[in-house]
Amino acid sequence: MSDNKRGKLYIVGLDGATFNVINPLIKKGELKHLASIMNDGVHAGLKSTVPAFSPVAWTSMITGVNPGRHGVTDAFIHNDDYRLSFINSSHRRYKALWTILNERGLKTGVINVPVTYPPEPVDGFMITGMFTPGDSTDFTYPPELAADLKKRFGKYRFEVSSPDNLQRVVKTTYESIEQKEKIAAHMLDNGEYDLFFYVHVESDRTQHYFWKFSDPENETVTESERNKYGTFIEDVYKRLDESVGKILDRVEENDSIMIVSDHGFGPVYKAFSLSNWLAQNGYTAHTGEGPKEKPSKVASFARKVSQKIFGASGNRDEGLNRFIGEVDWSKTTAYCEGAGGGIWVNFTGRQRDGIVKGSKEYEKVRTGVIEGLLSLTDPETGDKVVTKVHRSEDVYDMDEATGAPDLIVDCAQSYYPISPSECSFYKLDNRGLFFPLKWSGRHEDYGVFMMKGPGVKRGVKLDRADIMDITPTALYLLGQPVSDSFDGVPLTGAMERDHLESNPVNRDANYTIKAGGGSSVGKDFSDEDAKQIEEQMRDLGYIE
Repeated sequence: MSDNKRGKLYIVGLDGATFNVINPLIKKGELKHLASIMNDGVHAGLKSTVPAFSPVAWTSMITGVNPGRHGVTDAFIHNDDYRLSFINSSHRRYKALWTILNERGLKTGVINVPVTYPPEPVDGFMITGMFTPGDSTDFTYPPELAADLKKRFGKYRFEVSSPDNLQRVVKTTYESIEQKEKIAAHMLDNGEYDLFFYVHVESDRTQHYFWKFSDPENETVTESERNKYGTFIEDVYKRLDESVGKILDRVEENDSIMIVSDHGFGPVYKAFSLSNWLAQNGYTAHTGEGPKEKPSKVASFARKVSQKIFGASGNRDEGLNRFIGEVDWSKTTAYCEGAGGGIWVNFTGRQRDGIVKGSKEYEKVRTGVIEGLLSLTDPETGDKVVTKVHRSEDVYDMDEATGAPDLIVDCAQSYYPISPSECSFYKLDNRGLFFPLKWSGRHEDYGVFMMKGPGVKRGVKLDRADIMDITPTALYLLGQPVSDSFDGVPLTGAMERDHLESNPVNRDANYTIKAGGGSSVGKDFSDEDAKQIEEQMRDLGYIE
């Protein structure tokens, strides 16, 4: 048993959950478990990161620092030679919540938190989540746990099926929820953990794929499709509420529980090509060669045979880095790539072939891009396409260079900023500025926060809550010192005054939350692992 007199903390993540779906369902008498947490505790819209993108946001949640510090500002690492490589846990520059707790003698159990592969040694256990290669057998700590899970629960399901078959998505969504639920119950039945951190991603995937069926303004949906799938998002929320209830059944008098999501959700109708806009406005120059042709069947077969004989050593330029050969870097001052709406200035001394020299020219380029994007309207509707263009230093507090973009673009609700690699994967006709998307739901800035436990106010909506506040608040609830180095703060406004007076926040100015050694260096995936992650992102719609 834990000797922590303040009890345990359960954190349940519902990726992409939004009060826009939750509140109407509660008003209809649904979601009784989430409703009970709101009635018996506090809740708030949880401000996400810029961009409101899962790898970025979850990493800020588990570290308590902004993306400019922890180093995860996209799904990719942007190298100085313009190549992209997929992000993974080794690129995280700050300690995760479970690492801090382990260093203080507390045990932790972690299931399915995004960007936790490769798994870290923990005092307890870890099962990695999103961005784990699909065929991986080394996704747990301790390592032998993977085989035990497979024996008991079948092959671990990291993701639901591709949206190319919606009926199969429906089936695998429920299967995925049930499997995670059973694994969580098994681990809790067979261990004691001061922190149990458990994430469901099915809410995110469901909303990406099915939002249009419940959106009365989406004119691409037939009546029969709406009748068939129009309540599926709500049905998934109801099923996830059941999972929350099973965790609630384990919460004892001194325990606390949080419900969190990394961002919210809303409708999207068009992709907006940032790269083509940059090209049309003279910032990105193209070689004129265009995308590489798809390899012939003979070439593809030869490559597969070579891999069988000599091992997987795929050429990443075939997909992920195809754009490199299409750009004339000697004439390019700014370019877009990645999956988070980022724009980079081709800066001398930073990029391999940078041509923008000095801070004055650098700012001239950024100002021109910002003014141009903010004035852009959709010729079909007359609507503004871009609502804000952030300078990185305005949203990130960087204590060292982390490869963050120079500008980050927020599009109006109906639009999604798309990059060259996203277009090339599906060979979209990307000669214009706007394209249809594979999915109809997109991330929004505010997710979900709920909390109840000893000393927590009852039935109160907080004025504010930021995703970086989750780790400091978790430490406070577990009676642990809170480092002065966090960007987030303990949500003391959630606590009753007398409880806070008798249990003040214990500050620790000396404890370092920055990771050391290999954790701050980062290791790329193998080519085969990267290919599997690429396929997952493509199916999810993160690479269109």
